Amino acid sequence: MRRVLPLFVLAALLAGPPLADARRLSRTSYSNKRLGIRIFLPARWVQQMRSGYPGLLASFQHPLGARFLLSGKTRKPSETPTTLANRNATQLRKRGWTVKRPFSTRLGPLPAKMLDAQNRAGTMRVQQIYAVRGKHAFVLTL
Repeated sequence: MRRVLPLFVLAALLAGPPLADARRLSRTSYSNKRLGIRIFLPARWVQQMRSGYPGLLASFQHPLGARFLLSGKTRKPSETPTTLANRNATQLRKRGWTVKRPFSTRLGPLPAKMLDAQNRAGTMRVQQIYAVRGKHAFVLTL
């Protein structure tokens, strides 16, 4: 089954045309010209400074507690969204998390894989989207 990331979760474009009327839809945005990334988040998301994570490009928090992270790194030619998602799913399972099988989605114009996981107690849930473009790999975490 093919799923597409809902607009209310994220309106992101990686190397694509600008999102029509994005400024009217969003007050929070992040861009990195070097990597060709532009992200628009719904109102009330606030960008945070977090430098302790390797590869972290941007971090946002919603007043109700949700967090959104964007990470990026130079990828090996063999790394695909599938291999990246499967690698992280294995690590989460080792830590006792329940991980649903990654499924195909899109991140703007890019094919991507989405991973959905929950901790053993059921108190924490994480969703990650893996995409690659050129020599870079990107992970969006919500």
